[in-house]
Amino acid sequence: MRKLSVDDREDMVIALQNEISRSPESRYDHRLHGVLMVAIGMSCYDVSRILGHSPSRVEYFPKQFNDRGFVSPVDRQRAGRPSRISQDIMDRIDKDLRKDPHYFGYRQNTWDGILLMQHLFDHYGIDMGVGQCQNIFHTMGFRLRRPRPMIARGDQDLKDNFKKLLDPISPVSGDVHMIPDNAKYHHANLLKEFLDANPHIILEFPPPYSPELNTMERVRKILRSRHR
Repeated sequence: MRKLSVDDREDMVIALQNEISRSPESRYDHRLHGVLMVAIGMSCYDVSRILGHSPSRVEYFPKQFNDRGFVSPVDRQRAGRPSRISQDIMDRIDKDLRKDPHYFGYRQNTWDGILLMQHLFDHYGIDMGVGQCQNIFHTMGFRLRRPRPMIARGDQDLKDNFKKLLDPISPVSGDVHMIPDNAKYHHANLLKEFLDANPHIILEFPPPYSPELNTMERVRKILRSRHR
């Protein structure tokens, strides 16, 4: 059987690891895979290289599995202060979240932490932060998932043209070339006015769905691994 490979291997490793960390369900399966690989005889060092964890963390997976069984890979509920919301209110919130946000007059199609924060204040007089509202989703068993990166939809022709665009740029040309991401605030009218007044500052936007072209993604990966 011939050896297979994945295009943009280094970038895809980062993307896959981000995908794994997006939800409790994927983290649960990820830890079970670590236990399975140790069970079939692989060393913690080999498993850590595959999963992207430190050997000491991989060693923790089978130890916990031996003590607690299949419950061990599940994310534990973190201890904290008692809830400020009574059980009766929680039951009412649970019913609210099972309805479409349009039912309450909201324009959004789905619930998120910000919308729930506003809903609690408007309907129950409860002032909570976004993080606390996200914990409510977790407590009630709703899947609050971060957006999946859309790397697979990136246009390869646009990526190639973007790389060619950067090649002739000279560091001594007098112009300042900046490469931001495609966040909405980088396209704001206020920024456009500033750029019109400063034509020597040139923004080179990468193609959509192409995070692998942003070297900061790799830098963040290195920083996270060294400063946990």
